[in-house]
Amino acid sequence: MLSNVTIHAVYTRMPENGVHLVTGPMHHNGPFIYALAALFTGSHVVVMPRFDADEALALVEQHRVDWMYVVHTMMQRIWRLPEPFRLGHDLSSLMGVIHVAAPCPQWLKQAWINWLGPSTILEFYGGTEDQMTTFIDGTAWLASRGSAGRPISGEIQIRNADGGRSASGDIGSVWIRQPEGARKSYSYIGAKARTGGDGWETLGDVGWMDADGYLYLTDRDTT
Repeated sequence: MLSNVTIHAVYTRMPENGVHLVTGPMHHNGPFIYALAALFTGSHVVVMPRFDADEALALVEQHRVDWMYVVHTMMQRIWRLPEPFRLGHDLSSLMGVIHVAAPCPQWLKQAWINWLGPSTILEFYGGTEDQMTTFIDGTAWLASRGSAGRPISGEIQIRNADGGRSASGDIGSVWIRQPEGARKSYSYIGAKARTGGDGWETLGDVGWMDADGYLYLTDRDTT
């Protein structure tokens, strides 16, 4: 847990003694991880009892929030605010908007990049189990549009239906593995991990990787 928090703090450039806005319930992994990261960097944490798009922007202005966590449904609700409400708040303190969970629609991510700047929009992909984490900022995303980033912890393989490793650019199952020497810190209750030997597992995601090692998610296998 501590290593996961540290990785996210480093890649999001969380400042010491900053201000973090928690937009989601902390019984979910994402809000919990980023709230911990904020506390570990000595930041002030502002917690929303319930998400509201206009209130989130008002809290950024009121508390001079420098980074916040969102999922793309929250991004859509904020973007759909009437323009006088969305543009009526001072968001100049924001240095990072971190989004995770399901892939963000490309039109929406582009809209946020145009609004707040590419260096502000940060994306992570990985499971609650923390086998592997990818990261991409808005600048890299513009050059690799639609990507969820490259691994910053752990490993990724794309495998075909026969279980073999897919060539670059070919769509297949996304297999992930913890960094070498990492201690497994989770177990499933009422379910079994989908394993492929030698520490490899899959969460059911489908996608492909380009020649530069960027991951692109296309679907999820729920069978």
